[in-house]
Amino acid sequence: MTKPKLVVLTGMPAAGKSVVAERLMRDHGFVRLSTDELRLAFYGTDLTGLKKKGEEGVINNYLMWDSIERLKQAYLYSGKNVVIDSTGEDDCLRESLMKLPEEYFKEGSVEIYLVSLETTRELLEQRYKARGSPEGVIDLFNHFKSPTKEKYGDKLIVIENVPGRDLPSLYGALEKIIGQEKI
Repeated sequence: MTKPKLVVLTGMPAAGKSVVAERLMRDHGFVRLSTDELRLAFYGTDLTGLKKKGEEGVINNYLMWDSIERLKQAYLYSGKNVVIDSTGEDDCLRESLMKLPEEYFKEGSVEIYLVSLETTRELLEQRYKARGSPEGVIDLFNHFKSPTKEKYGDKLIVIENVPGRDLPSLYGALEKIIGQEKI
């Protein structure tokens, strides 16, 4: 039996995480867990909207993360491949998304990857403007901590999504996860 795969996407908003997640879902049968989509489905708003709700928003956001964790475990336990589509702005959050409870999963029973989509500030600003995203989102660029090979080793795959990069080469970076299948 093939081991299920867990792919945790990390990167700034508008770096291309959702495009990669949708491609893995559509072409390779991954289950996509999107923090943005769960917030909208549960609470009708995004993270910015939850922050405006004060303590209630904090609790709502906590419950969304709890749901991601439980869904991740259930899908992996049933043998499905999972991709988590989240900004994952720091190592603490990334590590929690990559961690699996030992009582359900033996070490090595799931292939785990961290895929970091990196891009330029200029490209992000163009995409934010086109989306009508809040101006404050770009401030995250100054606080975002990119994952390192020193910390994550072979589990880390870095995809540089820069202006002019074609989609086939972007997806080609995922061959380690998908195998040699046509991407």
